Amino acid sequence: MNNPWLDELQQLIQLLNGTSIVELELHEGDLHVAIKRGAAGPEPGVGSPEPEIADNFEYVCAPLLGTFYRSPSPSADVFVKEGDPVEKGQVIGLIEAMKIFNEIQAEVSGRVRAILAADGAFVEADQRLIAIDTHNSEEQPG
Repeated sequence: MNNPWLDELQQLIQLLNGTSIVELELHEGDLHVAIKRGAAGPEPGVGSPEPEIADNFEYVCAPLLGTFYRSPSPSADVFVKEGDPVEKGQVIGLIEAMKIFNEIQAEVSGRVRAILAADGAFVEADQRLIAIDTHNSEEQPG
């Protein structure tokens, strides 16, 4: 028999993955749920390491908390990847909040230098998602 709150609990656990939250307690009526994990935070290798702060980097930040997606569907190509040129207003990702998908657009033109949030990761409002180099839009050799 499936408990009515089990699906919600599994969704909550998935949302917590990829965040630095290590402990969460919820109380609803007689129900008490406590989720605790090691203090290591997000799984290793999730997202790119944040690049050194550069004066010419602009950051696309999450306008709200939710789940960040790099593509419009699981089988589709990502909106942008490291090294891609972007134009102001171009969609760079989606954030799902309360079952509504919100397009995230680049606020500047330039070249993507780093993807800072993993696909499917829970992001917080104002969290940096993508670093864009606004001054040097030429492809740098790797």
